[in-house]
Amino acid sequence: DDVWFCTDIGVFRKNYRTGNTTHYQNDPADPKSLQTNLIYDIFKDKDGIFWLSTPQGLLRLDQKTKSSTQYRYNPNDDSSISWDDISEVYQDSESNLFVCTYGGGLKLMDTKNGTFLSFRHDDEDSTSLSGNIITSILEDQSKDYWVGTWTAGINRMDRKTRKCKRYLPEITIS
Repeated sequence: DDVWFCTDIGVFRKNYRTGNTTHYQNDPADPKSLQTNLIYDIFKDKDGIFWLSTPQGLLRLDQKTKSSTQYRYNPNDDSSISWDDISEVYQDSESNLFVCTYGGGLKLMDTKNGTFLSFRHDDEDSTSLSGNIITSILEDQSKDYWVGTWTAGINRMDRKTRKCKRYLPEITIS
């Protein structure tokens, strides 16, 4: 019954059965409120947690407590998100949570401890991602991942080895 709207003034939840609207937004006096109002995308995981993509990191929104947790880049922590501009969040069939970034590659989040494993482009490794501006990710029937990039083509990432086969813009997918 709920529809969620991402805006530049926070997130709105509209319940069409009751007619009620809830507005989640930044409140500088409340550290549990959203840390930013500009929200690009929202994703609800299998546990009912909402993940918000923002230019200031990843936000975890618990609608029961109406509190949020922010995950931001920390240059002194290799397990941090390593990039703040988040484009999309995706959960695969085994509940792995992936975070796509505008410049920091693809992240696999350990939701229990809030740490991230990074997959990035490496000029010296032809099996790495073809670029670091990640626009999308999907899991196919064989459980491999298709990772879309901005101007650097598509990558098929093997689920087990995490190595990529690149399909660059000038190459035909067969």
